[in-house]
Amino acid sequence: SVHLYTEADNDRIEIKTIAADSKVDTGLGNDEIHLNNGQDRLVGIAANLDLTGNTGEDTLHAFDRNSISSTAGQLTDAYISGLNMAAGSKVSYDTIENLNIHLGQGNNDFTIVNTPQHTTTHIETNEWGTSDGGNDIIRVKGITGDTTVTTRDGDDTITVYDNERSLLGIRGTLTLDAANNSSAVLEGVEHWQDGDGDRIEVDNSGATSSAGPNMVNFSGTPKRP
Repeated sequence: SVHLYTEADNDRIEIKTIAADSKVDTGLGNDEIHLNNGQDRLVGIAANLDLTGNTGEDTLHAFDRNSISSTAGQLTDAYISGLNMAAGSKVSYDTIENLNIHLGQGNNDFTIVNTPQHTTTHIETNEWGTSDGGNDIIRVKGITGDTTVTTRDGDDTITVYDNERSLLGIRGTLTLDAANNSSAVLEGVEHWQDGDGDRIEVDNSGATSSAGPNMVNFSGTPKRP
């Protein structure tokens, strides 16, 4: 195994490939960690990677934006898995203040189980705006820290509800940007769809208590299908 500790100052760490379980602790300072095989892919992650931001304002970028394959992935408040990384591999993270996950150009199926309270998370698909962008499915089951999901070309679907079809897992501010959808107050089952085929579905029908989401924001103008 490999253990890297960078101590003080503002560091930039680029991790292209790993073949054995590895740990990185960025120590003091405002540090950046880039997961990128040099071609904006995560295929080089072939073992478990444990990242600790420690003190300071630390940022983690996970780049798979050059992938054209259809791929699945998952984010929890402790790790990232899937996204063309080797089977069984995952990236664990702790004390990271900014988490940016750049999904690819294919048909992404990405599940957000939860996000950390003190981490600002941004999930972005088809970042380069290719005209043949994939038809993405983003499933938001829960968040604790402020989280933004941005999708672009393609007929994309964002669902916001947990396994009980409730919004009780939304404990931070969730911002969704799927072409032209706008702000709304959500109760029960609501659907929005724009002229490009993008769809947002929010379901609170299974909630068993009055506790609700912190806030869900949309951008643009919603159209009911």
